[in-house]
Amino acid sequence: MALIIRDLQFTPIDHPTFAIENITLHDNEWLCIEGGNGSGKSTIASIIAGWVPTLLPGEIQGNIILNKEDILGRSVIELSSNIQYVQQAPQWQLSGCTFTVEEELTFGPENLAMDSTVILEQLEKILILMDLAHLRKRDPSTLSGGEMQRLMISSALMMQPELLILDESFSRMTLAYQMKILEQLKSLDSGKSMNVIILEKRQSEFMPFCEHLLILPKRG
Repeated sequence: MALIIRDLQFTPIDHPTFAIENITLHDNEWLCIEGGNGSGKSTIASIIAGWVPTLLPGEIQGNIILNKEDILGRSVIELSSNIQYVQQAPQWQLSGCTFTVEEELTFGPENLAMDSTVILEQLEKILILMDLAHLRKRDPSTLSGGEMQRLMISSALMMQPELLILDESFSRMTLAYQMKILEQLKSLDSGKSMNVIILEKRQSEFMPFCEHLLILPKRG
């Protein structure tokens, strides 16, 4: 079993308790989470990615077990090599320290002191996989919204995570590109198991790619 969420409850400061049912994902399985604004999709993503309670204060209970290790309560820094969280607005996630697409892609792995040979091999693979090879010398800030979202997903893949969280991360792509990228992600052979969680406002073309579906009711 790769990911287990068990009896998870979170009570933000001055807000009602938020809870989700138990979830178990096996190796390489995908989970789609559907819910409108205010349903708690991003709260779930933030908890799993380690933003809670460090960046989002409150009381948290339960277990999140990733590959047999309980990660609940660990910080973003501790989890960054294992979990990558890609949000809807790509401009907020650019490093701000690079001048080309390929520099942006290698920024994270280099900061984790990954082997340079592995980084370069992964770079060429991801540039082709995500259709960014023709943009490799472009300044990331000059990309279109859809191109920038592909770059952010690619940056996450460069870290070779065990869990990839995509929180409305396709919203600025055309439908054709959304399907293309999802198919590429499904076919990705990263050399190790990777679970994927996709969070969207409503059921869509994403659902056939997922082995599990969780529908969140609107809160409040």
